[in-house]
This record gives sequence, structure tokens and C-alpha cells, in this order.
Amino acid sequence: MKFEDVFGLEDLKQKLVSNVRQDRLAHAQLFLGPEGSGNLAMALALTQLIYCQNPQENDSCGVCSSCVKNQKLVHPDVHFTYPTVGAREKSTTFIENWREILEIHPYFNTTDWLNNIAKNENKNPNITKEETRDVLSKLALKPLLTLISRKQQLSNPFIFSKDFFRSFLLSAYNTFL
Repeated sequence: MKFEDVFGLEDLKQKLVSNVRQDRLAHAQLFLGPEGSGNLAMALALTQLIYCQNPQENDSCGVCSSCVKNQKLVHPDVHFTYPTVGAREKSTTFIENWREILEIHPYFNTTDWLNNIAKNENKNPNITKEETRDVLSKLALKPLLTLISRKQQLSNPFIFSKDFFRSFLLSAYNTFL
């Protein structure tokens, strides 16, 4: 997703692009806001810009191999973690559902996501301790691609949404106690 595809939030877009261009992007970003506000779309656009091999002045190019992989949600250095249903389920179990819902509607909310994966079952979403361990192991990975300057400094950037952060903190707290 490119920044031009994200509705509104012009000041934030300019700030993020400026930070990337000046090599001043923090190692982690937390996008906080109400459901449907475009935080996930903004995070995807930022991720694509970070990995773009030919960034433009205010956006990613959208055509290089990294941009294409990001648009298809298959970039090897981009990992997704999100709430799932089931006692021991991990995000990787639902990756095809995740790609499908993001392709159709990147501004979806938690209810849309649960309807997609739970199929009318009355289950609560959570991030399991197995998922928490999986995130920690992914954080230890080195990037697959050799990237230049700002990208080498970022190593494996993680961009979190509010729902992930809340679920992850509860799961991590329970896992490490």
C-alpha cells in the first residue's frame, strides 16, 4: 500500500516520510486510534516505504520487487501478528484470511476480522503464549535482504496496532510470569 492510497492523515504521512528520508525513524512505531481510522493502512504504507528500493519524494515507487512483495503481503522481512481464535492458534494459521481481508478492505475492524476467521462461533480473540514466543523469535531474525543505509539500521522494524499491543501485553505478561 502506498501513502497515496491512505485516506486523510496528511500531516502524519508527511512526518513519517520526512523521518524516513532523514534516517530519523524510530525502531518501533505504535499506531493508536479508533477502529477504521486508517492506522493499519498507514503502517502498511510506511512498511512499504521502508523497504522500497527506489523511493520517490513522498512515497514508495510501488513497482520494485520489494513494493510488489509488500503489496501482496508476502515480503520475507515483514511479519504479521494479530488476534486469533483457539487455544493454541498462531497468526500463521490464518495468514491467507489476513491477506484476503486486507486486500478487500484495509480499514476493517476487529468484528470484521473475527467474522472472517471464527465463522459465527462465539469465541474471544487473543494472542496466545505460543504466538508471543513466535514474535520473540522473529525479533531475533536478521533481515533476509541486504538493504542500504536507513534500512540496515532498522534491522527488523516492527509496527504495532493498538489491538495487537493490548493483546500482546496481556499474553506476554501471562507467558513470562
